[in-house]
Amino acid sequence: MAEAAPFPPRFPDSDIDLDPAAAAQKLTTALEQKPDDAEHYCQRAYAHILLHNYHDAIADAKKSLELDPNNATAFLRKGIGEYHIKNYTSALESFKEGQKWNSVDTTFTIWINRCEETLNRSQTEVVSLFFLSIPASSVSVVIFKKSMFVDFSPA
Repeated sequence: MAEAAPFPPRFPDSDIDLDPAAAAQKLTTALEQKPDDAEHYCQRAYAHILLHNYHDAIADAKKSLELDPNNATAFLRKGIGEYHIKNYTSALESFKEGQKWNSVDTTFTIWINRCEETLNRSQTEVVSLFFLSIPASSVSVVIFKKSMFVDFSPA
């Protein structure tokens, strides 16, 4: 009787933490044997994050989500990659979607808050830079229901 092919090994996050480059290579080999393993793509995404290969992390997290659309950890890893490439809006969406699948993990809340703070800070900086180039005597600003109305009059 023929023996069944062994299942590809599992890689705990703690093993990936120890040597992310070696783990990424082992996970690549495992994925060659079983290319539809959502967990391995998600784990390799984690290795890529530790190696600062954020585009690769995002690609692997997306592949994991194609195979397992309810994988909260894949949403988390996708969001972390997006955050580090400064795609804060997409990162925020990823974290919020992941939080829907795992509302207990406070990591999502931390990253959501970080994204919102970054997005709010970015918007404030743009407005501040815009107003720095205009003499204050020429501008009238009214804020009403979270909308800003600006009137420019010649100096």
